[in-house]
Amino acid sequence: MEHFRKVPAVVRASKVQVLNRVRWLWEDLPDGYDSFWFLDIYLAVAAVRFVPKNVRQQAGWYLYQTMALYQMIIGLLDMIYALQNLTDVLAAIWYTMSFFAILLCLVKHYIVLRHYEAIHELRIFLNQQSFCSGDPAFDGKIRKRSYTVCQLLIMTVLCVIVLQQISIWIPTSQRDRTFSIPPWMSSYCGVFFSFILQILYFGTFTVIWVSKLFSCTVVASILIIRVKTEQEILAKNFELMMQTCLEENFFGSYQNSNRARKQFWDHTKNHLKTVLDQQHELLKHLEQLKSLVEPLFFFIYYASLIIVGTVFVVILREPLSFMTMVILSSTTISALECYCLCYLLDSFKNVNETITDNMFCFCSQLPHSGDHHADYVDVRATLMVVGYFCRHGMSFQCAGIGDISSAVFADLVNISYSVLTFLLNVL
Repeated sequence: MEHFRKVPAVVRASKVQVLNRVRWLWEDLPDGYDSFWFLDIYLAVAAVRFVPKNVRQQAGWYLYQTMALYQMIIGLLDMIYALQNLTDVLAAIWYTMSFFAILLCLVKHYIVLRHYEAIHELRIFLNQQSFCSGDPAFDGKIRKRSYTVCQLLIMTVLCVIVLQQISIWIPTSQRDRTFSIPPWMSSYCGVFFSFILQILYFGTFTVIWVSKLFSCTVVASILIIRVKTEQEILAKNFELMMQTCLEENFFGSYQNSNRARKQFWDHTKNHLKTVLDQQHELLKHLEQLKSLVEPLFFFIYYASLIIVGTVFVVILREPLSFMTMVILSSTTISALECYCLCYLLDSFKNVNETITDNMFCFCSQLPHSGDHHADYVDVRATLMVVGYFCRHGMSFQCAGIGDISSAVFADLVNISYSVLTFLLNVL
């Protein structure tokens, strides 16, 4: 009886915890909580990073991995059978692209695990919120905005995954064809067991593989957004420093007072040292971010060149159905991965441009006097070198492409359209 009395209390405590988690999606977190908690939930759904804490979680974890392995094996067998029996060219193309997408999921999974230590260090740095612009209201506002955007990004991806999985459950002839069991296996297992094997194939396919497909992009996008926020705080810090150093009626007192000149250069160098130390720390973490983003973009870009145009050929040759919409949405979102990274990196470059412009503007307004010529040259040279590096040394690049920008996505669309028109003329 005592055990049953405790059940309502446990249920109420669990309900409060769930409601708190939901509220934290858009409200500020309590002190001491990891702001990446929702990302951890997504990575657990994608089975990218999860440590079972008890026997039930461990059993669920092994079941999840077994289902993923089974679905990958069926995808491989479908592709082999379709390529050996080229009676249906479109089916052969679809099964090949489907298994290629599974391999791409595993590559992205590996990229996250390969760079997990760097990701963990970045998370610690971002959770510390050690940067301060001198305007607490600005810092709090911009950090809350980036936190909300990150939560909405994860929530959107999860909603897409759930909707796609529900759509796959709707019985259609195209679904049975897309997630079919190889005929030789069906003849060997019989009708009933073939039906069970097919349900196991498509029953959790989207939850397992689409979540893996977007896992690395979600991690990279969130880190870019959060690092860009710290960069904006740094830009605001430098802007306020420039306004303080070059405040109104400054030049008159500078020219007429030796003490004012000394105070100016001491204040400028001390403040500049603080800003540059923060910039140096940010650059160190930016290198870690580049090591994650650049190989990810390489695989996303070149995989999209192969997949987008090819899969659209299959879609255009098939009758419209829920399954067609699932395939179309998955392919479109895969292409939008490339656009998302291009857009975020472009916005990151814009912040760097703002810092560079402020530094060059500060250089042009530095006062000069003979007794502080060395200080003038030292500060001016420092600003010009750091400003040049911010503009040209903080770019993200991809092999065979160069700098990653929105123009790269435009090239991707043009090439994919060329592939589509070529295949439509050939097939």
